[in-house]
Amino acid sequence: MHSQNPTKDEQKVVSGVIFPVLGLEGVGKSNFINKAAGEAVADVSDELEHRDTTIRAFFLRNPATEDPDDPKSTLIVLVDTPGLDDFYAYTDLTWLKNLLDWITTHCSTDAKFGGILYLHSIDQDKCSKRSCPVAEFPNCRSVEYLRLATTKWDRQSPEQDFERREEELKSTVWKGSLEKGAKATRFLNTQESAWAILDELLETGSLPIAVLQQDLSNFLDSWSKKVATAKKAKGPGGGRVKRFFGRVGSCFGS
Repeated sequence: MHSQNPTKDEQKVVSGVIFPVLGLEGVGKSNFINKAAGEAVADVSDELEHRDTTIRAFFLRNPATEDPDDPKSTLIVLVDTPGLDDFYAYTDLTWLKNLLDWITTHCSTDAKFGGILYLHSIDQDKCSKRSCPVAEFPNCRSVEYLRLATTKWDRQSPEQDFERREEELKSTVWKGSLEKGAKATRFLNTQESAWAILDELLETGSLPIAVLQQDLSNFLDSWSKKVATAKKAKGPGGGRVKRFFGRVGSCFGS
């Protein structure tokens, strides 16, 4: 067995390298984890409006590496987070608070931060800065450990130009993060592809978990102020706040 699935997450992560897996609803976070594990360890929901708020940890080792001295053989922890959506992600910061609380509660001080995996479905027609929380990460130390991974390349049809969409993401929504050290990559729906992404981060070297905690805390503080300012300026009503964020979306990656 290369994986364990502690569904209650009641134990401390004594050792291991932590990788939060983020993304909008339906981009394939659980599928990525299952491919990396080589078996179905994470539940996959086909419901578009699925709103499971549970954070789950999955413990894996690279099945292709047997040398205990190889950095790739390190125990890693993939943290499956609730799916976001365009409006929910920025007017309700519960997702971010829950992730920060989970790290504080479940990660011991000797746990390491290996990177953030942000998955984006390449078959999605539009992507705004509002739909990509990590677009704010140029202001964080974690940005060099951020991997912006496009998924669902196997769904490309002759009339679809996924390569063009990928270039648009790099030149617009992801531009600020990429210029500060983040990297764009492709997840090709195989175990080999999943571990290629993880191994590249492991070879980069991990950071103390406190670095991720501090960056998430700073992100939460700064974005809470922006949400409060938006609500105060536009008054009650989600629709008006959402339109406000549509106009200030350019603040990301600046």
